[in-house]
Amino acid sequence: MTTTPVEMTHSGNMSTETRKAERFPLGSDVRISWSDANGSRHYGRAQAVNLSESGFAVLAGEPLPQAMEVYLELPGSGLVTAGRVRNCRRSGNSWRIGVELADPFPEHGSTAPRSADRRRAARP
Repeated sequence: MTTTPVEMTHSGNMSTETRKAERFPLGSDVRISWSDANGSRHYGRAQAVNLSESGFAVLAGEPLPQAMEVYLELPGSGLVTAGRVRNCRRSGNSWRIGVELADPFPEHGSTAPRSADRRRAARP
């Protein structure tokens, strides 16, 4: 686990945050989907902020409740993954949503299998 200085506080001291994995900046669009309490499926677009082996941060047009299961797709990459909302806060006109992946990416540059690949592998 690494401890990384993230910003100066209003008192001038450095604030630190403990993170499980290194984060890599992204600037690409992602597709996001979720089901509401009534089971209705919703789809939207978000802007990926960063990615780590254990999660994503995205900017979206609407807030999502903590612990909600979401699916993220990075178009053109073949990456489709599921996770749970860990936090959601206002960021200007958007909502910054932190998602913890249900199936963390392997370390050292390996790629995670697509959800469809996992479903095919689970078939007898």
